[in-house]
Amino acid sequence: MSRGKRLLPGFLLLAVLILPSQAYSACSEGFIDMINDINWTGVYPIRMGAQTISPSFPEDESLVNEILCKCKDGDEERIGITIGYRSPARMIDVVKDPFCLNALGIELQDHDIWGGGGTLGQQGKGGDNSYFGQAHLYIFPVWYILEIMTDFVCESPGSLDIGYLTEFDVLWNDDMMANILSPESMLFQNPIAHFSCIPDSIASSAGYPMDTLFWCNGAWGGVYPIGGTSQASTQIEASAGVASKFLYKLHRELIAWGTKGEAALCGKYVLPVWQKSQYRFQILKPNAGDMLFPVGRTSLIWGMGKSSVSPDPDQAADNYTYLLWRYRDCCAF
Repeated sequence: MSRGKRLLPGFLLLAVLILPSQAYSACSEGFIDMINDINWTGVYPIRMGAQTISPSFPEDESLVNEILCKCKDGDEERIGITIGYRSPARMIDVVKDPFCLNALGIELQDHDIWGGGGTLGQQGKGGDNSYFGQAHLYIFPVWYILEIMTDFVCESPGSLDIGYLTEFDVLWNDDMMANILSPESMLFQNPIAHFSCIPDSIASSAGYPMDTLFWCNGAWGGVYPIGGTSQASTQIEASAGVASKFLYKLHRELIAWGTKGEAALCGKYVLPVWQKSQYRFQILKPNAGDMLFPVGRTSLIWGMGKSSVSPDPDQAADNYTYLLWRYRDCCAF
């Protein structure tokens, strides 16, 4: 594919962004403020040669202990030094209104025509409260957009683009159909499996999620079925639960890959079962938050005041946008 064709989606997005906002039913006004809304301290801790050379917050990371590494560069092998850091590379929408591109501040179609929206507090067949949301993936290489570290070997070039819309995915909109993508989900949709997630909920709220309990979503409920429904107790927690389910779905479909650990030093690797500790979320909309938090951390720690409040019950379920930070281990030479 030629370079011009690769950049075409980015140009289309730019054209959409500069169109008059009156042409759309705004689901969230404006694009994010990349300078002030993003918590740039999220890149820490930075490790080089198995040593931490920066502040270690929000949490410490200790992954690769080797100082030197070796990777192939074309036909020859090169020796480099190990580097580890967090990188903001993707954004995820979780929206009540279908085709609401919340991160961009536009709505592509009238949701009354397309249907498939989500609501909070509807009574399901079992009498439990549930939340359903559509999810959108944005390719968001911030370093290249801001023209920072454009020649850094550990970062891939790119431009702002829309990577995935679940409105077109029948497996997302039907929990029973979702089991086609993950037949093992039948093993984890039972009280015993749910009870086993209690340690993961405690661990994710106190520090790190437990990667071995891949079917658990911490305080946000369970991962299965991998669809747009969440059973979390609060609206903002439910949206985060849907965002993390979507992230797991991207791994299962081989759209998201592994970037953490020794296997990632020479490049991203196939990872169909996600590694939760690889990621941190930061909420950007409706109200931006400074805190980075791992998968499953209770919203009592990071979600206070981040939802917009409406007296209209029909507008009670907000549209959310999350910035996805992923840890990157790399061999720099």
